[in-house]
Amino acid sequence: MNRKSLILILVLFVVSFNLIIGSAFGGPWIVNRDPAWKTNFLDICFVNPQTGWVCGQYGAIVSTTDGGKTWSAQKSGVTNDLESIVFVDAQMGWAVGGSGTIIHTTDGGKTWSKQYSPRQSWLRSVTFADSQNGWASGDGGTIIHTKDGGKTWVLQKSETNNEVMGISAASPTDVWAVGGGATLIYSSDGGENWNSQKPPSGESQGQSGIITNVYFTDTKTGGAVGGLGTLIGTEDGGENWHSYPSANVPQPNGMSAPLYGIFFYKTDHIWAVGDFGVVMHSSDGGKTWEVQDPGTGIRFAGVFFANENEGWLAGSAGTILHTADSGKTWEVQTDPGGSDDLRSVYFKDANTGWVCGKAGAILQTTDSGKTWKAQHSNTLFEMASITFIDDKNGWSTGDMGVTVKTNDGGAHWTPVSVGTVFKLDDVRFVGINKGWLLGFMGTIQHTFDGGKTWIAQGDGLGDMIELRRAFFLNEDKAWIVGQFGKAIQTNDGGMMWKPAPIYGGMDLNGVFFRDELHGWIVGSTGTYVYTTDGGATWNMGNVGYFGNLNDVYFKDVNNGWIIGAEGTILETTDGGLTWQEVPKVTDNDLYTISEAGGALWVVGKWGIILKKTLE
Repeated sequence: MNRKSLILILVLFVVSFNLIIGSAFGGPWIVNRDPAWKTNFLDICFVNPQTGWVCGQYGAIVSTTDGGKTWSAQKSGVTNDLESIVFVDAQMGWAVGGSGTIIHTTDGGKTWSKQYSPRQSWLRSVTFADSQNGWASGDGGTIIHTKDGGKTWVLQKSETNNEVMGISAASPTDVWAVGGGATLIYSSDGGENWNSQKPPSGESQGQSGIITNVYFTDTKTGGAVGGLGTLIGTEDGGENWHSYPSANVPQPNGMSAPLYGIFFYKTDHIWAVGDFGVVMHSSDGGKTWEVQDPGTGIRFAGVFFANENEGWLAGSAGTILHTADSGKTWEVQTDPGGSDDLRSVYFKDANTGWVCGKAGAILQTTDSGKTWKAQHSNTLFEMASITFIDDKNGWSTGDMGVTVKTNDGGAHWTPVSVGTVFKLDDVRFVGINKGWLLGFMGTIQHTFDGGKTWIAQGDGLGDMIELRRAFFLNEDKAWIVGQFGKAIQTNDGGMMWKPAPIYGGMDLNGVFFRDELHGWIVGSTGTYVYTTDGGATWNMGNVGYFGNLNDVYFKDVNNGWIIGAEGTILETTDGGLTWQEVPKVTDNDLYTISEAGGALWVVGKWGIILKKTLE
């Protein structure tokens, strides 16, 4: 073999070797779950059991013609939030919202056109008594009125400067409006004159005195809801308003939940809905009340019933629920779990995994993500972290120190007292008995008996910095990272925590070790550091991206991934010396990455889940 041939072979070998080392590990990233409605729904209206509309943030309007079995987006032509929607028949409707937005349709929402508002303040509510007579209300005491179906709107004198959050017309002349400062006003002449009505004693305090919504089913019978569980009614057109003594609004955070929506079907059936998944129902005109369980802890802003049995709820995270039995049971008509942000993911094998997020959301899959089913977390608070020790035993933790555990794979979750009310960002277990929780105010809680008792740990500095993520290599050796460059480590299971030699002061969001020597940490504004000596020294690296980096994972000492803001995924095949950005499959912020059964899983904003097959 001559010299030139030998050189050519060596060159080809080196090139081929570099191509193999530098190539991406595994298959492409795919979107496993992407909820359809990336918005918070704010109001709902039906004209019959089949035909209805829901409106929400960012100009969202969706409609159904089959009772909610399917929902389709309509083009509203606006991007402002749409706070309220009303239809007088299957064709004619209006929606109002931010910056004086008024839109109108005459074809069931196939097309929407703008109408002119005499005031550009935020409009919170709209009501129509018939196809011609309507009112809208909003900030700064705004009440506007039309007598010609919205061709012209004129300003009325509400006699208040408070925000007017809800308005309801029972006839072309009888109209009620409610709002901030316990505003409760009535007009008997179509809004030419407005007079104050008096809420019952105590209801004027509320949440800064806010009455959020009002509904009248006829000129005599109506009700209103508001802050701190305000729930009041009248049977004489508002001459006398009264509380409902038996309406014990739930107190999920120690105070009665704020209520945002109210609906009457005739005079007997009343529903009121609000924060933390609260749904109240009365079947006897308010004499007695029951708390219904919708199976989720989101904020419900709108409720509508087509008859005494069939109704719908609209709420945050693109959620629409339906009942056919007066609310005894509810079914989800949009994506299970809605589009609530998902904060954490854990897979125990190729098929079975869990994710958790806002409003107490916990979802499970047993078919590698083909389907996701909501589990009842027994909490309404945001859950930030989830982990499983084995097939049956799992833990999830989040806001207000809320921690839940399961011993049957998530079929049932039980609240556990862990000795803190601070927000917890991460839960880690090494074996069935030893576990750690960490979060706000430098909190580290440790259990050595499977969660029966919890004791405080810490580094003794008392700096009260938020701790965001932990990695336990085993029951003795671990690292924790957090705000302002906080990084601590232990070699004795947390009996003693000492500072890790990392400098820079940027928030640190994720940490991962592949073995006792190789570790990586990521954080805000592109912060990236790595160690090859077990954390004795840390090296500052450059990933070529300066947004927030939220988590990091390595399959082995060479192949790794970083996830972050705006759908950013970075990968390396050389142990993190160089990084390459992967073509985006989403613009949603990504929060957590996990691996099991030959696949990577990532969760993020608006409930998105990504998957990458490694084998």
